[in-house]
Amino acid sequence: LARRNPTGSGNNSEATASNSARWNSAVQTALGSGVSASNRVRAAEQAIAIARAENFEDVRLGYSYFVLGRVTMGLSMAKGKQAFEMADRVYASLPDTGLQRAFVAAQLGAFSLADGNSAETLSIVRPYMNIAKASGNSSLLSTLMLIEAEALDLAGHATVARSVRLDTQGWARYGFGSEKAVQARQQEIASLSPR
Repeated sequence: LARRNPTGSGNNSEATASNSARWNSAVQTALGSGVSASNRVRAAEQAIAIARAENFEDVRLGYSYFVLGRVTMGLSMAKGKQAFEMADRVYASLPDTGLQRAFVAAQLGAFSLADGNSAETLSIVRPYMNIAKASGNSSLLSTLMLIEAEALDLAGHATVARSVRLDTQGWARYGFGSEKAVQARQQEIASLSPR
C-alpha cells in the first residue's frame, strides 16, 4: 500500500500538519483586522490554493471560497458573487453542509435581490430557513427572512412581506441583541432592493 500511495504511509503527517497550519494562517490573515484589502484577497486566494493543492476533503475549500467572497465583495461584486457560487458548489459536493450552504445562500440571495430578481431570491433563501432555524442560528435565520421580505415586496406582495418582517423581529432581536442592531440589519438589507 505504501508503494501505491506513499502519502498514506504516515510519512507525510508533518507536511499535512504544516500545510493545515499554513491554511489556518492564510484564513486568519484574510479575515483579520489591520490588513490591507489587497493582502486580504491574496491571503484568501492562498487559502484556496493550499486547500486545492493538499486535496483537503472537507469544508476547508468551500470555506476558502466563502472567505474570498467576503473580502472581495467591496472591491468587485462580480468576483465576490463568483466566489460565493464556488463555495456553494464545493459545499454541495460534501455531506452535512446544509448550514454552510445557508450562510452562502444569504450572500447569494443578497446579490439576487440587488439584481432585482425576486423569484430567484426566494428560490435561493427559502430552502435554508429551516436549516438556520434547526441550528439555532437566529441571526442567520432573520437575515434570510429579511431578504425574503424584500423579495416579496419587490414581487408586489407587500402584505405577505409585512407579515414576514413581523415574524422576523423575535429572531432578529435574539440574534443581533439590540434594537439598534436589528434596525441596522433591516436597513442594510432593504437598501439592496432596487425598489
